[in-house]
Amino acid sequence: MRKNYIVFALLILLAYIAIGARLFYLQVIKGDKYYEESKQNYTRLQILYPPRGAIESSDGKKLAYDVPTYDLYIDPQEISENRDLSKEIKKFKNMFGIDITNIIKVNKNSITPIKIMDNLSTQQLETFYANSYKFPGIFVGIVPKRVYPYGDEYAHILGYVGLPSQKDLKEYKIGPQSLVGKAGIEKRFNKYLIGELGYKKIMVNALGKELYTIDKKLPVQGDTVVLTINSRIQDIVHKVFLSSGQKVGAVIVMNAHNGEILALDSFPEYNPNDVYKDWDKIINNPLRPFLNRATEAIYPPGSVFKVPIAIAALKYGVITPSSTLDCSGYIKVGNHIFYNWIRYDTGYQTIDQAIQNSCDTFFYQLGMKLGQRKIYQIEKDFGYGSSIPFELYNSPGFLPTKSWKLRKFHQPWYEGDTVNMSIGQGYVLVTLLQQVTMMEGIANNGVIYQPTLLKEIKTADGKIVFENHRKVYKYVRAPLEDYSIVKKGLREVVLKGTGTNAFSTIVDIAGKTGTAQVVFGKHVGPNSPWKYQPDAWFVGFAPYRDPKYVVGVIVEHGIEGNLTAAPIVKRILEQIYIKGINREIN
Repeated sequence: MRKNYIVFALLILLAYIAIGARLFYLQVIKGDKYYEESKQNYTRLQILYPPRGAIESSDGKKLAYDVPTYDLYIDPQEISENRDLSKEIKKFKNMFGIDITNIIKVNKNSITPIKIMDNLSTQQLETFYANSYKFPGIFVGIVPKRVYPYGDEYAHILGYVGLPSQKDLKEYKIGPQSLVGKAGIEKRFNKYLIGELGYKKIMVNALGKELYTIDKKLPVQGDTVVLTINSRIQDIVHKVFLSSGQKVGAVIVMNAHNGEILALDSFPEYNPNDVYKDWDKIINNPLRPFLNRATEAIYPPGSVFKVPIAIAALKYGVITPSSTLDCSGYIKVGNHIFYNWIRYDTGYQTIDQAIQNSCDTFFYQLGMKLGQRKIYQIEKDFGYGSSIPFELYNSPGFLPTKSWKLRKFHQPWYEGDTVNMSIGQGYVLVTLLQQVTMMEGIANNGVIYQPTLLKEIKTADGKIVFENHRKVYKYVRAPLEDYSIVKKGLREVVLKGTGTNAFSTIVDIAGKTGTAQVVFGKHVGPNSPWKYQPDAWFVGFAPYRDPKYVVGVIVEHGIEGNLTAAPIVKRILEQIYIKGINREIN
């Protein structure tokens, strides 16, 4: 037993001597060598950016998507060691023509990789890889870039993206090179589109060469947002408005059966691919290309505003379908004279005839019989005076009240104010979206579906995470006979009234023209400056007997609704039918 104990003790002693000798060898004899090598190897954390989710049209066209771009970064550990980088900087400048001295100086205290060159071309990328050993600590990072293949055509729907603010970084838990939505659908659905960051923790040597991966998490691509927009109808709208020669305006095409927006465009446009390159040019353009005139801009509604008043007059028994009022050249209210747009008496007319001819004096009389409160209420019922639940920001417009006028001007509400309001002039302001939504209610006998741009949201591999369904936004109760009479008048507008330029032999169109003054106290004629000309409206639906589409057009300073807006609506609807798109949409 004693002999075995001595052998065991000797073995332990030899093991300790071997370990001690090895430690002495590593720490003393080879200590300097391994110390220098340890300084040359270090870990680097790379952020792996996910592709932003795509945005698609309802018919499968990709309207926005990401492509990879290659950027060059320098590891901040290279700077913190305070070694002389002048040689590398000089080599870099000779090779790529860029002096990175100031970039490094400004970001010397950064704890994340510093971008020194972005969007490398294939040739630049090959040059770097062939010479990467000359640039310790400089490496390639892959960052997604947003692409809008249709340029300006969808600008006011999609919006654009940009680098994140400090608030964005906290809210979305993203990296400094992540792209976030700044406007439009890109902004509205940013939380779905943005995806999840990944990372890669690697060991690199003194030349910046990757030795091995310590840890890795793959990024998760953002969800795909599918819109209700039909790319073929959007293309028609885009081309028809541009070919009209008009400078400024907007168009909306809505599916009357469910409120889906099939096309939306605002003019002038901008190209979201070049928004930052063209920033100064865009914001200094007096026509304000960033303004979405379909949803944000507000205008006097003109005679389109008469349509709900006609429903109210019938509903409240102010007039019957067969009774008449004189369509005189003017009426006098107190000491003021209010003219008809035709300055002579055209005789007694029924309400559908007054809609057909857009008789101002007829609607002055209806307005005075209804009174301000009922006018306000019927217009509110049809969606005016409030922001509409919608994916894009939209202005509430403005419906005046007696109390508002007293607060604003310290004046009572006069009967003349009611007269002006009854034809969509005075203080009333509306958006194109509101005009189209109202006309949808007329087409559907009082049912207004909530307008929407969203069809569904799905993951990158096609799993649906949200599916939109039609929702009733408002229901304006009135006898079906009343709606029938008003719709008859709207059809007569196109057949023989103020909107004959919307008449088509291809599809039966009904609708209402509007011509809204934008300046008062000035004589405005055909030769007056463009900015003084009235705004032109046409808002209608088709086919007349079974409405499927609601189309609205606003042309800023378009002179007169029938002259400029009505032909645009006609050409859009005709192209939808000529190309057979009507058979593809329920």
